[in-house]
Amino acid sequence: MEIVVQGSYIRTLSFLDKLESLPRYAMITNISTQSKQNVLETKLTLVIYSFGVVQNQKPAEPAPK
Repeated sequence: MEIVVQGSYIRTLSFLDKLESLPRYAMITNISTQSKQNVLETKLTLVIYSFGVVQNQKPAEPAPK
């Protein structure tokens, strides 16, 4: 998947930090950055892996009769 992130350097680093702490494994395969009108634009190509199905924490309530 390819995404584009725009913002300050600090906000871009914050996004990458949150990406690293996802419950799924995200591997950045390509990254490029450039400055556009005093805003940092970062293009990321990612591969995201999932290990199994996420289980619900609480069982569903039965439907009312």
